[in-house]
Amino acid sequence: MRGLAALAVAATLGLAQPAAADDWTGADKAAHFGFSLAFGAAATAVVPAAGGSSGPQWQPLALGFGLGLVPGAAKEGWDLVGRGDPSWKDLAWNVAGSLVGAGIVWAAQSLLTPRATPAR
Repeated sequence: MRGLAALAVAATLGLAQPAAADDWTGADKAAHFGFSLAFGAAATAVVPAAGGSSGPQWQPLALGFGLGLVPGAAKEGWDLVGRGDPSWKDLAWNVAGSLVGAGIVWAAQSLLTPRATPAR
């Protein structure tokens, strides 16, 4: 598994766009951020309903963030196999969007969900 991950990283480094062609604030970066934000938020909202509230409080945040990355990572994988222009910067915007979306929903749920008081 580590070998596969190393191969993917090496291939991405070799195929990534030159720095001049892939600006950090390019027009596509807002789309990467926005879509990942939406997926991260939606996944975080669904996780507690699917798994109940018995898990750790951080679990919906972690799962929502991870699931929110799937579409963006899949798109970059598609680009990596020659169907587009793979970009670490696009992936970074996907990570940021997923984290922000998951964080917003998780924080709202944490504030709005009553906590059980321990029995004395």
